[in-house]
Amino acid sequence: YGHLTWEWKKAIRSYTHPLIFAGLYKLLALTGLDNPLTLSLAPRVLQGIFAAFGDLFLYRLTLGILMVHIFLRVQIRPTSLALWIPVGVAELLAGQNRPSFVFLEALPIGLASLGLMTAIDSLFYGRLVFVPWNFIKFNVLEGGASHYGSHPWHWYFTQGYPVITFTLLPVAALGVACAPRRRHLAGLILWALAVYSVIPHKEFRFILPVLPLTMLYAGVGLAHFQGKLAQKEAEDSAREEPLTGNVGRRRGPPFLWVAGGILLTQVPLALYLSMVHQRGTVAVMPLLAQEAASGRVRGGGMMFLTPCHSTPYTSHIHQRVPLDFLDCSPPTPPATWDESDHFFHEPLHFLRSKQGAVIPDEDSHTMPPSTTEDGTEPPSTTEAGTEPPSTTEAGTEPPSTTEAGTEPPFTAEAGTMPPSHIIIFDDAELLRQVQPFLDEQ
Repeated sequence: YGHLTWEWKKAIRSYTHPLIFAGLYKLLALTGLDNPLTLSLAPRVLQGIFAAFGDLFLYRLTLGILMVHIFLRVQIRPTSLALWIPVGVAELLAGQNRPSFVFLEALPIGLASLGLMTAIDSLFYGRLVFVPWNFIKFNVLEGGASHYGSHPWHWYFTQGYPVITFTLLPVAALGVACAPRRRHLAGLILWALAVYSVIPHKEFRFILPVLPLTMLYAGVGLAHFQGKLAQKEAEDSAREEPLTGNVGRRRGPPFLWVAGGILLTQVPLALYLSMVHQRGTVAVMPLLAQEAASGRVRGGGMMFLTPCHSTPYTSHIHQRVPLDFLDCSPPTPPATWDESDHFFHEPLHFLRSKQGAVIPDEDSHTMPPSTTEDGTEPPSTTEAGTEPPSTTEAGTEPPSTTEAGTEPPFTAEAGTMPPSHIIIFDDAELLRQVQPFLDEQ
């Protein structure tokens, strides 16, 4: 049981990464520890161990191990290669033994990693597959990622990077300014931001790999600031009058004010964003798992009426119960509505049209908007089952038509049952709109 997301149907994800966790799940099953709690915590611990080893070898600059880590990252997220291209070029140009670096380190590790990845993916997909090409083709060349939103080209420079660095940015800029011989890493940050800016779909998480480099410069900036203060105090002490006992008056600890300001802004935000902000997506899962284990899930099971990618789904419930959610797969044709768009635009009509279909077919998650013969959206009419327009940058929705030129309203299959559990996050207005449907059920 479970759900295979659209990324695997388009072969833009490598099986190398989940295969690691599949081994962990199998170990838990063999030891009888495969319960919802351990299944949700164990992958986090294992991923944390991987991250710790990556940081350790990056700190030690153990090049061979670091390159293995880099190629593994590229297998998981091919666009992460952009951050490491300048590093490889710099190592190639500055190295004393270039042939050794190319033929004894980079090529063997790279070819072995890509070959292993291709073999694993081709085995599980059942055909010859090169995932990095599929990933770049769909997200970059075809613009498929834009379905989940797009931002102007300067967004990483004007909003994304300043937000994730926050109070670290001023002292990091000071570190860059006072370390002219170490600005190559600052160039790496600018390079990564520029490359990722080419892709219309942008997220904060995509540029998190440049955060450690920013912290490095912030440390340099703080050390420079502290050194300047110590030098200033020494100069002031030298000008004092020891005979009169005038020891002067200190101006206070400005370094502690700066360092304390960074801690007082970064630490509370880190705790809030990690432990409080939008925690309901995970906090609700133990309760649902308990409901499923106790046999209280009946009829159509559980329906998640939540925004896109807001639930860990079966991985945290670990029970064979009917589940359904608002699908956000990129629709065909592009730029039309997905199921989530329809629900949040007219919740009550969507639920009544779906009639409690909690176990839909593989293709029943697609519900494009209806169109008229001239390709425009008709007005919203709940009784007629049509769907109101969704605006794009051009202000209109590209048409999706059937042979008759219209799309019939979405209806459930005969014999489906209403859900016994409906999950809606803290949204009073949404709850008010769907309350009639809940009363009907």
